[in-house]
Amino acid sequence: MGSQADYDLCVVIDDDEDILLAARLLLKALFAEVVTARSPDEALAAIGSRLPDVVLLDANFARGATDAREGLALLSRLLALDPDMVVVMITAHAGVHVAVEAMKHGATDFVSKPWSNERLLATVRTAAALRKSRHAVDTERAKIAVASAAPGDTPLLGRPPAMAR
Repeated sequence: MGSQADYDLCVVIDDDEDILLAARLLLKALFAEVVTARSPDEALAAIGSRLPDVVLLDANFARGATDAREGLALLSRLLALDPDMVVVMITAHAGVHVAVEAMKHGATDFVSKPWSNERLLATVRTAAALRKSRHAVDTERAKIAVASAAPGDTPLLGRPPAMAR
């Protein structure tokens, strides 16, 4: 019987097939599913309405690009989909300036390529735990809101046809 993964979904977005393969092989023990995408559009399509535990996002996609503009733009789009999304930026052009910009734009952490497998695993494990704790806090807040509502003001959970009639 195989061991169960700690987390559900990790999405890795990078234009380099070797990076995608290395990340998928490294992270498959930690996640039930590791989805890879080679471009921002492919990543958005792969994510769809699913909420990943962690996104590993390359900072650059265009050949020769080193300014992280594309990665930062996609980071903004991802956080617009889910403000609590946990995104770890990865890049081979790891200047302090790129890391600072990524964090200012909402990245949870930053890893330089080539990465140390131990460092990447620790970073991703911490990021996934952060996502899980954010989700738990949101769930508790929702429970408190329902419990503290005045009698008769408690919202229905769901829309059963019998109640609609």
